[in-house]
Amino acid sequence: NGLFEALTRGASEAEAFDILEASAMAAIGQFGDLNETVSLVNQVMRAYGDEVGSAIDVTDGLIAITQTGNAVFKDLVPAMGQVIGIAADAGVSFQDAGNAIASLAIVTGDAARAATGFRNIIQQARKRSDEFAAAGIDVNKTLSGPDGFLILMEQVKDKVEDGDIALGDLFTNIRAVSGA
Repeated sequence: NGLFEALTRGASEAEAFDILEASAMAAIGQFGDLNETVSLVNQVMRAYGDEVGSAIDVTDGLIAITQTGNAVFKDLVPAMGQVIGIAADAGVSFQDAGNAIASLAIVTGDAARAATGFRNIIQQARKRSDEFAAAGIDVNKTLSGPDGFLILMEQVKDKVEDGDIALGDLFTNIRAVSGA
């Protein structure tokens, strides 16, 4: 199933075997689901290209992410699978996206809810970039920089605490507000 998954999502045969091997090692070592791991590794490699390196680099990155937050591998993998395309499209690096979800999981206690909050924050911030700009926050520039998601959240926090803007004026979606 894992090999088929990688091949149907556009991996070459050699790349598919690399993805399968790296995913199997990570899934077994972290008690994760092989097919979900293959799917995520393949998604990450397609979304980010050479930026993320090899399949082993991606699985090593996933394992490192689990060590930074409250997300266990078997929960993090499907959660990240829901948002990795949105994160890449917004310019958020793979590592930053994973770290953001792991950090949000500390607050929410659940990687899936953390991913939902992350996705909604990204979507709302991009959709409402004019409102963010009026508050002095350049969404696209911030998200695409190092630690972009974290910096965006810090900027929002500072603007709200300073009374410059209400959180509800930036985020109109309740899932984004609860994620922020």
